[in-house]
Amino acid sequence: SLVSDAANSFGQLGNEPHHSAVSADGCYFIAGGLLSFMSGNKEVFVYDIPNNHKQGPRFLYALDVPGACPDEFLPLGGPTFLVSMMSNEQGDSPGDMVYINAETGMAKSILKNSSALIDFNPHGYGLLPNGSLFVADYIKANTLFSTDPSQIVFRNTA
Repeated sequence: SLVSDAANSFGQLGNEPHHSAVSADGCYFIAGGLLSFMSGNKEVFVYDIPNNHKQGPRFLYALDVPGACPDEFLPLGGPTFLVSMMSNEQGDSPGDMVYINAETGMAKSILKNSSALIDFNPHGYGLLPNGSLFVADYIKANTLFSTDPSQIVFRNTA
C-alpha cells in the first residue's frame, strides 16, 4: 500500500502503487496510485532520493494530476516525467498524457483537448526517435471492478 497521511487527507489503504520510475537526474522516485480515483485521493506520489541511499527514499508530496489511473512513467530529463493516465477522474474514457516536474510539483496535460479523445485509455506507450509518441489503449478502468468478468471493457486501439 502507498504512503498514507491522514493529516493531509490522503489515506491509501488498498491502493496499488502500480508503475514507478526514477528521474533522469536520479533525485526523485515517482509512483502512481492505480486506484486513487476510487477513493478521491491524489494519483501520483513523489519521493526524494537522498545522496546516502541507506536512508531510503523520503516521501515529499502527492499530486492531483489531470486524469486518473497512472500507468507508465517515462523519465524525460532532470526531474521531469511523462505519464500515461488510463482514464479520467471517474475511471472512464478519455484518459490523458501528463507532463510532471517532480522538483516543482507542476503537472499538466500535453494533449490539446483530451476530452475530445473518445475511447482513449492510454496504457503503455513508446517515445519514437522523431519525438512522436506511440500510445496503446488497454482497458476501461472503471469496468475492472465488476463481479462479472464479461463486463470488463478491453480496448484494441493504438
